[in-house]
Amino acid sequence: MRVFVYDEGPNIPDDELDKVFIKFYKVDKARTREYGGSGIGLSIVAASMAAHNKNYGVYNVENGVVFYFDLDIIQQDDGEPEMIPENSADNTSEQ
Repeated sequence: MRVFVYDEGPNIPDDELDKVFIKFYKVDKARTREYGGSGIGLSIVAASMAAHNKNYGVYNVENGVVFYFDLDIIQQDDGEPEMIPENSADNTSEQ
């Protein structure tokens, strides 16, 4: 399954598209943490996808940018997608 995330706004310059998954890389060099992140989020996506041998990427569209990544759909013996039980460990903590 391919998941797409659309970001409405300016395109990423074509010569920088392949760099947005590099840790701490920012297209807009003028941005500081006060105005928008550290530049590590997409590198985490890239590392996670690479660790699972999955495709990911980014491309420009009219009026925006599309990010995507692939996931597996696990099938049960009966052909239905497998559901994770509500009481399973999911690495979240209750507060």
